Amino acid sequence: MTLTLVGACLLVAPLLGLALGHVTYGASVASERAAAGHRHPVTATLLEAASSAQLGNEAGVSSSSARVRYTAPDGRVHRGFVQTTADMKTGEKVDAWSDTQGRLVAPPRTHTQMLVDATALGLLTACGVCLVAVLVWQAGRSRLDQRRFRSWDRAWLTFDARRSGQL
Repeated sequence: MTLTLVGACLLVAPLLGLALGHVTYGASVASERAAAGHRHPVTATLLEAASSAQLGNEAGVSSSSARVRYTAPDGRVHRGFVQTTADMKTGEKVDAWSDTQGRLVAPPRTHTQMLVDATALGLLTACGVCLVAVLVWQAGRSRLDQRRFRSWDRAWLTFDARRSGQL
């Protein structure tokens, strides 16, 4: 039983993690390629200074939301809100992304982001497989221990009965 657990953790878990990571990466790349035709970079002009309500991001840089004006790929002028650094002033230019209808959309994911997501999912899958294997092993061990304890109890009852002359 222990050998099966070790085999699952050393062979099956990494293979499943690698396979799922590979599939996830492929799906991410395909999704970004499909969205590339519907997403266009635009240069937006800040209509107001970045708001004072600051949001923290992963890099520790303060960012905030600001109202902007931009020209969509179809030539129409639109207004919307984008995330900017907190120190940007009215009239400054900021890069943004727009879809074919002129709505502001999230920027495309970078190659690094897709690799990190796929790697994280692969590692979590491998850890999950090992966790499930350990839990199954522990449950089996517990059941076998209960069975052994019942057997010992019967053996002791038989021993006590023979010793006291009741058998």
